Amino acid sequence: IVFSSDWHLGSIATNYKVFKQNIEYLIETKDLYMVVVGDTIDNFLQFPDKSAVLAQVLNPPYQKKMLKSIIDELIGNGKIIATGWGDHDSRFEEKLSGSDVIRTLTANRIPYFPGKGVLKMTVGKQDYTCSVTHKSRFNSYINETHGSSQEYRTFIPADICVTGHLHSPAFSVCHRLPIAREAGMKCGGQVILIRTGSYKQTDIYSMRFWNAGVIGTPTVVMYGDQWKLMPFATAEDAVSYM
Repeated sequence: IVFSSDWHLGSIATNYKVFKQNIEYLIETKDLYMVVVGDTIDNFLQFPDKSAVLAQVLNPPYQKKMLKSIIDELIGNGKIIATGWGDHDSRFEEKLSGSDVIRTLTANRIPYFPGKGVLKMTVGKQDYTCSVTHKSRFNSYINETHGSSQEYRTFIPADICVTGHLHSPAFSVCHRLPIAREAGMKCGGQVILIRTGSYKQTDIYSMRFWNAGVIGTPTVVMYGDQWKLMPFATAEDAVSYM
């Protein structure tokens, strides 16, 4: 499963070449699926810094049309497992109109998490859980997977904990509550902590106040014959391993 977020389609700073390559690879590769963790479009309708609004190569209505085409194609090919909220595609819209573009585009087709979500998956004979949220209140710029780690502690002890938002990918493997897993409970043991990257790379606002975005789609191989997870930095690495 590929974990992806912060596409920011419509921005002048988005790397569309790599995004297109990754989407095509996803569609063409057997047994490869995606969970989308928010901020699919740039969608700057208004913002304190007008340079962010003007640095869009498509206006927000056309961004939504573009996104609909991509979402429809991915769902049509059975490639998206679930989607979640984002600041740009969900909260920006909610502030102005109360609507949510992602909820609308995925309604009655795939699971959508308007807040923190828990995804339960069965692979072969194994059950796995994954917590998903675009932004954690516990984000750290020093410890890249701190937000995901804290979601494990404060939300749900899932097997995979995923956050996005900060435009810099990372993943780590740790062990939590080992006795719980040994006692037969479906939690604890090896945990995969993930923060997704971004296709939006060098916009002025981010470079002034944050850092340049880094493309990254951490991917997890899930075993069906035993309880085992293997994380990789890219989908290509995971597929090569398989």
